[in-house]
Amino acid sequence: MNNKSYPLEDISNRQNKWNVTYHDYSHLLKSSTYLSVYQSGQKTYTPPGYHRGPDMYDHFIIHYVTSGSGTFTIGGTEYEINTHDMFLIPPYTFVEYQADEKTPWCYYWVGFNGADAAQLVKLSGFQDTYRLHVQEQIAITQLFSELTRLESSAISQKYLLLGYLYQILGLLMTHSETSSSANYDHYLRAVDYIQQHYNKDELSVQSIAESINISRSHLYRIFKQVTDKSIQDMIVDTRLQKSFLFLENTNYSIGKVSSLAGFHSQSYFSKLFKERYNQTPTQYRKSIQN
Repeated sequence: MNNKSYPLEDISNRQNKWNVTYHDYSHLLKSSTYLSVYQSGQKTYTPPGYHRGPDMYDHFIIHYVTSGSGTFTIGGTEYEINTHDMFLIPPYTFVEYQADEKTPWCYYWVGFNGADAAQLVKLSGFQDTYRLHVQEQIAITQLFSELTRLESSAISQKYLLLGYLYQILGLLMTHSETSSSANYDHYLRAVDYIQQHYNKDELSVQSIAESINISRSHLYRIFKQVTDKSIQDMIVDTRLQKSFLFLENTNYSIGKVSSLAGFHSQSYFSKLFKERYNQTPTQYRKSIQN
């Protein structure tokens, strides 16, 4: 799919209303983060039968219904949504949703994306469905309430927002079959190994598999089950994310940044960076300095 060929919803011009609280955090975003919160809000009243869509976004959005009901349609499938249900809008996918005529819903929502977003969503239970029923209703409601109180006036908000989002996803994971399996434990150990050895020459699929005492083929199957990324993609993504830290926090040359991040060819690093982020490492460093 060519994402740029589809019309995206513009969240930057939304405003608060008497029944809607909305926060746009887009100015806090940095491509160097594994997870970023794009927006949040709360709707305390919805007109009966109110319909949205078809809409498309460039990030994930989770809605949590606190009262009432409605329907959510994605990929030709219509889901009935009731009180204490969540529904997921994935990036670059047309969706429609409509409040019930008799019991229109009220809900919170949070929008987010980043290198880890897809795998976190899957681990939270949205693996084969776009709808979940929330078990930890009081805790989830409180977390959404706190998250949607945060405005976007300071960069420090970014980390407070992430804290609430991680807690929400963490609670969902406690009731998710995906995250409770032995394979998930292997996956976490593999990711930790990559984080610890991202700049080592000996880092390979074989060395990762040996570190957690499983076969390469088993490791491949685990990554396919847990995340949409291959193991090699995870290694490259980790190295790119580490390069952002060096670009943002040091004056090291691009060559040294490349080496410290685990890339053994500066030209390959610069080419990959440009392909992934539409700017060179030098251009990115200048942009954050300005």
